[in-house]
Amino acid sequence: MFTNPRAKIFELLDKHSDLVVKSASILSRLCHNWSRISNYAHEISEVEHEADKIVDEITDDVEKRFILPLDKDDVKILTEKLDDIIDDIDDLINRCQIYNLKKIYEGMADFAEIITEACEKVDRGVTMLARQEFDKEEFVTLYRKIRQLEKQGDRHYRKVLAKIMKNPPDSATPSQIWEMIKWKDIWSGMENILDRCEAVAVLFEMFRIKYE
Repeated sequence: MFTNPRAKIFELLDKHSDLVVKSASILSRLCHNWSRISNYAHEISEVEHEADKIVDEITDDVEKRFILPLDKDDVKILTEKLDDIIDDIDDLINRCQIYNLKKIYEGMADFAEIITEACEKVDRGVTMLARQEFDKEEFVTLYRKIRQLEKQGDRHYRKVLAKIMKNPPDSATPSQIWEMIKWKDIWSGMENILDRCEAVAVLFEMFRIKYE
């Protein structure tokens, strides 16, 4: 089993998952203060750059060490999945700015809260992973709880999508069609972030079975 739960690799993974939560927080704050979108786009870009540096550190550490607390492939895939969440949030916020969306779409703030909760559970899972707390009930249920949040997001997404598409293309103006395309893309991005969180939850369940 793991000989050092505070090994450098886990310290780096902890930092990485902290940035996952920070990214979700930026998205949530944007949804409550849309007029500052340029500020939040800059802030998430800084977080994304910081995450890239951590990914590089993890990659270097994995290659240098013969013995790791997790299999090298497991460390790599967890790092990739965590980074996918940050990258998707960065991409989403930047698309909101590029599309020049003047105001928030109804329901986005609520969806951002679902994303934040999922990201917090991802962060908690990484912390418990570092502490070898595979046998605790909280870790066992993380997979189920994140999946529940993803399903909640799916239901929300379908309702919003139906609202976005309420004007059939043959009766909508070019301006309305363009707005439909932009908002459909943004909401797809929101839903994809939850899918990324679920992918990490699947890893947690796999690690629990493999290393318990």
